[in-house]
Amino acid sequence: MTHKIKFMICGKEYILQSLDPPNHVYELARVLEERIEEYKQEFELSTHDAAIMVALHALDDVEKEKQHSEDIYAEVMHYVEEAGLARIEHDSALKTINALHSEIAKLKGQLQNRKL
Repeated sequence: MTHKIKFMICGKEYILQSLDPPNHVYELARVLEERIEEYKQEFELSTHDAAIMVALHALDDVEKEKQHSEDIYAEVMHYVEEAGLARIEHDSALKTINALHSEIAKLKGQLQNRKL
């Protein structure tokens, strides 16, 4: 369900349509305004410049998380490949074991026949 959400950031009203619950959007707006205010005070920036810095840092965080996710995905795919190879080796070893059990049974039978 789409929600039409009104909220304020730095004294300006915004209207957003979102599938997210309104409380989620309100919380995002609150955190954003908080961070903008922190940059304004700490670095003596205008609201616009502070918003740009907050956006830049948020984008940096997103890009780092994206790279981290890609690294994890590559690692998981490597493990999947290794597991597939291990399964093939396992199946091959079982075939060899079964063949050896058959050979042992055959040789035991031949040995029994010679003893008689």
